[in-house]
Amino acid sequence: MHQNTHTQSVQEFCKTNGISQSFFYKLRKQGKAPRCMIIGRRRIISSEAAQEWREAMESDA
Repeated sequence: MHQNTHTQSVQEFCKTNGISQSFFYKLRKQGKAPRCMIIGRRRIISSEAAQEWREAMESDA
């Protein structure tokens, strides 16, 4: 079964969600960033992980 999942780089994720990359890495250090996959040297965020992160951030607000 083939699953079509959209992914974003950290830079794309930050631009899409209106946050800086430094804030992303601050969240990551705190354990509050979205789940990431590491492909080679790249850190990739799936659309599912991004959606889960947005929902968690909304519930924390």
